[in-house]
Amino acid sequence: MSDESAQDGTSRLRVIDVLRDAGFVDDPSGLGLKFDFGWFSISATHCINPRFAEVVLLSGVIASANRSTLVHEDLPPYADSVEEALAWVAWRLDSNLSGHRALINPPTWLEQGRRHVHLLPYFKREAEFRKRQAELKARPHCYARREWLRLALRALAMASARTREEINVSIAFDGSTLMLTLWDELLPVPASGDAWAERYAVPLASFSKVPRRFRRGVIDVVVTADALCLDEFTFTPITIEVGREP
Repeated sequence: MSDESAQDGTSRLRVIDVLRDAGFVDDPSGLGLKFDFGWFSISATHCINPRFAEVVLLSGVIASANRSTLVHEDLPPYADSVEEALAWVAWRLDSNLSGHRALINPPTWLEQGRRHVHLLPYFKREAEFRKRQAELKARPHCYARREWLRLALRALAMASARTREEINVSIAFDGSTLMLTLWDELLPVPASGDAWAERYAVPLASFSKVPRRFRRGVIDVVVTADALCLDEFTFTPITIEVGREP
């Protein structure tokens, strides 16, 4: 197996070489490689596709009793590792095998590719999305009705317009009420969700301009690392109030 320079100038493995080492043999047609599964075969050809892109073309016909599938898949010509190269082939082959009978005793290279599909961009993005969703779910958040939240925000905007004093709005949630406190005056907003473990503070000046309109009737109130988020609107900076019970 050899390393060659891809079009982006980086040194990577040629997918066609990985397949040869995995057990693909020269296609009798003289074009690329071939692997025989017994009841169907797949060809792999390093070529230029109709869009003038360098690819490895995976092609063949999968025919079973009640179904026939024409395989025509453009795969990346280079990979960062053997596992990534095999994962590309396994992923696209399995997609075409959907609806057909399962392979009995699949080859080692196919099983290896299946174990490493997490290396492919689609699955990396999916894993990153799930991670972000889990992080978002773990953040302090609650759900408040738009009309109640708008009343509290208007009161804060009016207070901000009346004073030049640098003062914070204290924010807490006990599981049923989002509590916005300014100068010991409580602005309660009915809300639902899990109680927050901390009490937070946001400068009153941040509320000088409040949203004129929320698109949804129920607002997702989320505390991030540096902001209080009300749907797409953010109020910064946000800090934990030390020494105060939530």
